[in-house]
Amino acid sequence: MSFIVTCHKVARETCAHSSDLEVACLFHASTSYWKILAERTRIKLEEQIRENRQLHELYDELIQENEQLQVKSDKCEYLTNIFNSIMSEHDSGLELNITGESSDSKQEKSFI
Repeated sequence: MSFIVTCHKVARETCAHSSDLEVACLFHASTSYWKILAERTRIKLEEQIRENRQLHELYDELIQENEQLQVKSDKCEYLTNIFNSIMSEHDSGLELNITGESSDSKQEKSFI
């Protein structure tokens, strides 16, 4: 009985989630226990690997999408610059026309 108590104390001190270790100590850790524990660990590991692969694929997709969006952003910036350049030229042309019309109008009015 002292082996079980000692093992139980060691399990509590060494591991916060020591239920598997406690069970192993209480039942003197048969070979089948370790096989079951190994199988459970293998299954958890496979699930984590599967999730890791999915996350890696998602990461790759997001990288590609980000690259595509960056190209589109660059094109939009280029077109915006062209548009702004055209608008500033157009606005300058309107100012020249308005200025030119007002001086022409003054000249016509002075002839009348």
